[in-house]
Amino acid sequence: MKYAVFACACLGVVPAAFACALSRRAYAGLAAALFLPILAYQSTAINFLSSEWYRGTSRGLEVSLIYLVAAVILLATLVRGRRISFFPDMGSRLYLAYFGWSGLSLVTAANLEYAGLELWKMLMMVVLFAAVYSWLCATGDPRPLLAGLALVLVGCFLSVARQHLSGVWQARGPFPHQNSLAVYMLMAAPLFFAAYLNAPRGRAWALAAVAFVCGAGCLVRTYSRGSLACFPVALLVVLALSLRRNFRVRQLARLVPLVALGLVGLLLLLPRLVERFEKAPQSSGDTRVEFARVALNMMRAEPWVGVGINNWGVKVNPPYPYWIGTGRRERGGENGEDFKDGIVETVYLLVGAECGLPALALLLAWFGYYLVSCFRLSRQLAGTPWFFLPAGLAGGFTGVYLQSALEWVLKQSTSFSELVIFFALVSWLNGHGQELAAALETKGKGCGQ
Repeated sequence: MKYAVFACACLGVVPAAFACALSRRAYAGLAAALFLPILAYQSTAINFLSSEWYRGTSRGLEVSLIYLVAAVILLATLVRGRRISFFPDMGSRLYLAYFGWSGLSLVTAANLEYAGLELWKMLMMVVLFAAVYSWLCATGDPRPLLAGLALVLVGCFLSVARQHLSGVWQARGPFPHQNSLAVYMLMAAPLFFAAYLNAPRGRAWALAAVAFVCGAGCLVRTYSRGSLACFPVALLVVLALSLRRNFRVRQLARLVPLVALGLVGLLLLLPRLVERFEKAPQSSGDTRVEFARVALNMMRAEPWVGVGINNWGVKVNPPYPYWIGTGRRERGGENGEDFKDGIVETVYLLVGAECGLPALALLLAWFGYYLVSCFRLSRQLAGTPWFFLPAGLAGGFTGVYLQSALEWVLKQSTSFSELVIFFALVSWLNGHGQELAAALETKGKGCGQ
């Protein structure tokens, strides 16, 4: 049944694209639809060439509804006579270089199928980036995109509330794991926090306030230690930028109810939060250290191209020698009892181990480009209705970059797609932010007005 529904969705791409090309309202609504499949991601994404039991960052040739919506956007944009841009700026070209170098790791990969699955996912992110960037250039208005994301945060909160009432210890909402939900909210919630602090009052401002509370509530209820530690840092970045670059007296008044609500929530959840940190199993910390040592062994052995993208789950086991001297006990061979062993809990060591040190350097440069762009844009857009965009994204990026030193979740399709959509938004702001702000100010308009 799932495959039949998916086939119908594929057949509907072309008709939907032409329908949206003919209707400005439908074309604008396409961007909101990019986020909505997250609410039913597991039940709508299809994994071709599935390797369900493999412990890697990709376990199948995944095609999700998000990719199909992106295809509709690209085709509709072409039908409307607008240009498609795949690599419009330095950030996107850094990703192209990162993708290309990751492909070089095929020469050392023990399993080319697994490697191909991850490269496919990375290629789909190029399509997603191009769809969002081209759509923004065509419409000039990111508000439908943000509205779709806000609805997702509200939907996730309702799912988490239902799980909370049913006694679930670590809520995961519609996501496959609680850490997946936590990372998603770690990027999204600071954006709406920035809108709540800086945007003028109106329906959009009220929606941003609700979305932030929902996102923060979801993150806290996951009890993800990494995200709980990084979330305050992300919010402090947003607050610091807002007070430094865009200070308004109303920001102080708006902080009061949030602080009060946060204190009440903290008091209610404090026993569980303390228990989560105090009673974490020692074996979990030991495993993290051991896997980090394995990753370092891989980087020493293959510093240029790594051991093969998405081949960690194969080469962490014998007959490969990388586990020797790390504290890991001897395994039972590639398909032995520990073939489902875990992944090193940091994106950075994982990329360095699988794809080599140059790929790691390109990843850091790619991440850094968009973070620096946000800080620069927060200065350029200070005093405009759109200041909250770079300020919120700067906080979200800071939080998730720190969290990625503790978890590998950013490599999952759900988190990766959110990151790429936000990168496309920053790329568009780099080229059109000042023009947008000037146009809105000239017309006397603003976010929420």
